[in-house]
Amino acid sequence: PPRALHVAYATERRFFPSLLLSMVSLSRHLQEPGDCTIHVVLYGADMERTGELVDCFRSALGARAPRLQFHELRFDPVMLRVSRYARQRRHHVTRSPITWARLHFDEYFPEVGRVLYLDTDTVVRADVGPLLRMRMERPLAAALDSRLERSRAVPDMLADLAGTGAPPNVTLRSYFCSGVMVLDLARWRAEGLGAAIERWALRLPSRRELRAHWHDQDLLNAASEGRAHVLDWRWNAMGMGTGHYVSERCVEEARILHFTPQPLDW
Repeated sequence: PPRALHVAYATERRFFPSLLLSMVSLSRHLQEPGDCTIHVVLYGADMERTGELVDCFRSALGARAPRLQFHELRFDPVMLRVSRYARQRRHHVTRSPITWARLHFDEYFPEVGRVLYLDTDTVVRADVGPLLRMRMERPLAAALDSRLERSRAVPDMLADLAGTGAPPNVTLRSYFCSGVMVLDLARWRAEGLGAAIERWALRLPSRRELRAHWHDQDLLNAASEGRAHVLDWRWNAMGMGTGHYVSERCVEEARILHFTPQPLDW
């Protein structure tokens, strides 16, 4: 893998505080911050309001600040079609098209070979260089979702897709969390994962309430079955901020802490 590191977020202005925290924690643990570019996909209106965010970021890190690049959200045909699925979801975040941008990073970053996607509700506690330079033979790598979320998400997703043709081969042992992902964008393009996600979205019923909760994550799991490396749980230590007990060992060993506040702030 090349020396350059690329990390990406997709969010909106109201979540700039958590974005700043995640970016600063990421940057402080980089061995070579000069090799890193942080990409942030935003709505067009939010692109004009990044001044304070950039000032705070540079003030916190000084000369160790990686490069920042902002990208305007594009409402391409794929996103517009997938929005039919999003509008039916119960969770408020599904009303935000920005949620879907991470599924099309291959279009936003055509010159980038590999990118690490992070939700903004993450705190990084280790150098992500080794993670981004891991050996990959598949288009993405992600950690399994928590056991509790898998037990709820998989049955609901399969119920939504019942009667739409061949169901996805997604099981409790394979359902991953899309909040921390390493994406091999060359393989993503070659294997047509964006188009596969669109096909799954268009197969969903349009005249009944959908049960599943995690919208784009469900479709990504369905489209990429058998094509994802499983990351060590330490790269996505989930359950922080939920009120549930998290063992001291999990917190101490975690390389990326993944909080789950309400509402979720991608």
